[in-house]
Amino acid sequence: MGGEEDMTIGSRVLAGGLAGSASWSLIYPLDVVRSRMLKEQNIDKPAYTGMIDCWRTSIRNEGYSWLYRGWRATIIRGFPVGAIILSMNDVLLGLTQDFVSE
Repeated sequence: MGGEEDMTIGSRVLAGGLAGSASWSLIYPLDVVRSRMLKEQNIDKPAYTGMIDCWRTSIRNEGYSWLYRGWRATIIRGFPVGAIILSMNDVLLGLTQDFVSE
């Protein structure tokens, strides 16, 4: 009772969507730093000496708001992607377990 077998497809979709959104919300600032570092990669005199310097310089120059600039678009994409991936993973896992157990 209350186990994974009792979950409906709707609850799996919701759980996957929330998990996808939560994971992107946590990792997003690091992805922004990665993008800024990649942008500076082929410049003779890059603005940042490393990841921590990028972090500090960006906070000093732009405040903390830069950490989540563009976050909404990522979440709009992240929710359905997470929902589909978790739901399909569970469906395919169930099918393979049924196939293997026969």
